[in-house]
Amino acid sequence: MPRPTDSAKRRDLLVRVREYMIRNGVAGPSLRLPARGLGTSDRMLLHYFGSKERMVAEAVAVKGHRAVATRFERLAVRYEATVLVAAINEWL
Repeated sequence: MPRPTDSAKRRDLLVRVREYMIRNGVAGPSLRLPARGLGTSDRMLLHYFGSKERMVAEAVAVKGHRAVATRFERLAVRYEATVLVAAINEWL
């Protein structure tokens, strides 16, 4: 049975993810590089967000870009993550 997530820790991590994305982008299909840059593990990011696509979408939504995040999540169903991540990198 998965451990319940700590909502305060998740919010803090989400803000840090967004700051990381602004500085470094989110290129590549793996969570390992962003996790390393955030001082955590890819498994922890999966625990809190479920997928890289959801993590990126939620990080974009942090600053009130809910429409962009919603569209990103819809597109994630149809397109490979690397294509969507490249688009988000250009947007940021």
